[in-house]
Amino acid sequence: MGFFVKDEREKELLQHYKKNSTLKVKNDKMITFYFSDEDQKIFVPKSLFLDNRKEILRDYSELQQYREILDDMQETKKHGITRAVAGGLIAGPAGAVVGASTGGKTKKSVDKMAVVLIFKDGTTFTISLIDKKTKTKSMFYKQKFEQLLQLEAKLDNILAAQEQIQA
Repeated sequence: MGFFVKDEREKELLQHYKKNSTLKVKNDKMITFYFSDEDQKIFVPKSLFLDNRKEILRDYSELQQYREILDDMQETKKHGITRAVAGGLIAGPAGAVVGASTGGKTKKSVDKMAVVLIFKDGTTFTISLIDKKTKTKSMFYKQKFEQLLQLEAKLDNILAAQEQIQA
């Protein structure tokens, strides 16, 4: 990150939010999103991976809503031909039919896991946690899912606080 920082102001902002954030979330491009309850701000440092390549500093009060994106799938793999041959060798044609219809593994995976922040001025920002096929039993998935839960809890708290102020 250090070589992306150009001036003292940016260095100070980054150091401040590294130290004073109540939640830090790393996306799939290794960009860290800092949520500071003290400052009531969301900070994202300047990066080549950001669309505008500029830092993002938004007030909590600007957040209107968020949306979760969780594209999951279930894949069943059957090795019917192998099982049919083995069943046929053991029990003849009836064994082949039974062998072809048994077994198989079901694997669950996720293609995408993200949260879209929607601000009152109409701008959106996506925090993508997973953007490639990932098995749900993997440690990587479990870590990212935990981050997703923490992020959603933080966003729910931000939005609830805004509702209390408006009420």
